[in-house]
Amino acid sequence: MNLTVSHLADLSVVEIVTSGMIDHDARKEIICTACAALDIDGCEKLLINKADSTRFFNKQMSGALSIIKLMNDLKISPNTAIAGVYNQVEQYDEFFEVMAQLKGFSVKGFIRRDDALAWLCTIF
Repeated sequence: MNLTVSHLADLSVVEIVTSGMIDHDARKEIICTACAALDIDGCEKLLINKADSTRFFNKQMSGALSIIKLMNDLKISPNTAIAGVYNQVEQYDEFFEVMAQLKGFSVKGFIRRDDALAWLCTIF
């Protein structure tokens, strides 16, 4: 997996763009990188763009719950809005979104980056 981090200063958004294969371990790396970038930039809006990645769901539902636990362990604020961009929304994405919301996180999945940014701009 390749990963780049940028700060969209005009929108107060941290953007993480991935390419290559993404499995459960890569998802954990993305969340850890995101947490560090949010802390450094002082942002509460995160865009994770996986549209150019091939996603492998080796740990379906238990993996989604594990990522949410990691978000709690890293103390990612429930005030942080997280938008995910995918080339197609999978059952995993929908489950993750619902479970994260039940745990108090503001998470939403999108197919288009522009729609994700528009949603992030309406938060806070």
